[in-house]
Amino acid sequence: MNKYIKFSAALPLLVLAGACSSDKEAPEAPLEGEFSVIMSIGGTAPTRAVSPEVESLQKNQLAFATYNADGTLKDMIFNGPDSEKANTDLRAYYFLPNWGPAVAAHLKKEDYKDGFTTAAFNVPAAMRSKTFSLANMDNADMNTLVWPGRASDGYVWNPYSEEGVNNMPMAGRTAVSAATMKQYNEEIYSARNAMRLPDVDMTRALAKIVIVDADGIIDKVELDTPQYGYICPEPTGWMNGDRVLRPHVPAVSTLTLKQTLSASNATVSYNGAACRAYEFYSFESSFYDADGNLAAPTDPVRDIALIYANEDSGLQNTSRSTTTLTFAPHRDFVVDAEADLATVDNGAWQGVMRNTVYTFVVHRPPTGGVEVVLKATPWDHTVGDVFHF
Repeated sequence: MNKYIKFSAALPLLVLAGACSSDKEAPEAPLEGEFSVIMSIGGTAPTRAVSPEVESLQKNQLAFATYNADGTLKDMIFNGPDSEKANTDLRAYYFLPNWGPAVAAHLKKEDYKDGFTTAAFNVPAAMRSKTFSLANMDNADMNTLVWPGRASDGYVWNPYSEEGVNNMPMAGRTAVSAATMKQYNEEIYSARNAMRLPDVDMTRALAKIVIVDADGIIDKVELDTPQYGYICPEPTGWMNGDRVLRPHVPAVSTLTLKQTLSASNATVSYNGAACRAYEFYSFESSFYDADGNLAAPTDPVRDIALIYANEDSGLQNTSRSTTTLTFAPHRDFVVDAEADLATVDNGAWQGVMRNTVYTFVVHRPPTGGVEVVLKATPWDHTVGDVFHF
């Protein structure tokens, strides 16, 4: 903490002159007052209109905080999972404007003038391993989520199954620069007209796996899923704004559950036709070993989904009655053994990565064997790539 010495006006002129002639600069006085600001979850550019996914976020699942550049917690602003607790010292309160969930707060200028990071979290009650409490980005107690699927449902769980409620675990962060805070104008902004900070864009903590049954030949699908996951992406790279992030998984993520669908649970359009599909969600998993080596494209650790052929396929009781799906890039219908798995497709093949859609389209087999075409895309896009069963 800086210490400031006040000179009395009664001091002799000689002392004052000596102070003025010193080579040492006087310490800068603390910046007084507050920034009246609004932190909000991002809408859709350019209108910033709220999307259906953002609109269905629930107050009692949301949390807002500010962080330092190294990912350490600066201030809890609002914590819905903890009885809708708000930071009274900062006069924080939650409200719902037309662009999406937001919190208003009064931040001390001296503490926030040099920039900071805003963050928001959506933490469904069904996934909390314990009561959620805001903490540092690398804090396991804050981060750890547990898979909510039940054995009676084949451990399958859909975060959008509850009508009008978004139970997708999500986290987002946005850096707010010192230059942004210098734009704060006391003649414009006030408690009644707070400054809206850059929106927080949310990242889904789950991957989505879609298996499209183009020819009606699937009987059942099984998917190995980690029992535990993290709400935040890998903190160091995330706070640094890295384009490609490593998988962020708990130490206990080796414990897996087998999601099983014995019937399709979705319908998708493929080549103009409505096709049955098997949709799963999963925590991130990692294909790195303890020494930091990334598993080869053909390593069995990547074979985490299994398709069973139905009676109409003509494949039952043959060597192709089941087929594994390999989570690795493919080229010319086979696994691409030369791809840079750490970076290709924005790092989608380092594991089963959050906020990524993996789509397999299954066809009746051509003569001579199995063909695979597979791509992974960011969640915002829809793909229809072909997997020949």
